[in-house]
Amino acid sequence: GCCICGWKEASCDIHHINGRKVQDADGHWNLTCVCPNHHRMYHNKKLKKEDFVPLTKYFPDNWKEMYYG
Repeated sequence: GCCICGWKEASCDIHHINGRKVQDADGHWNLTCVCPNHHRMYHNKKLKKEDFVPLTKYFPDNWKEMYYG
């Protein structure tokens, strides 16, 4: 669900907290899961990047090894 409101009625969006031009942009430290509403609110400057919880809080860096074995 959304890291801000917990909404999980449909698919949430993956958002790059610090943009895509930073080194290791697709790393867990830079990705978060947000509902479409909060995603748009961020891009309309209604939220700050500090409001988002990175995926590192939910999944360890080696999640692929754990998932795929």
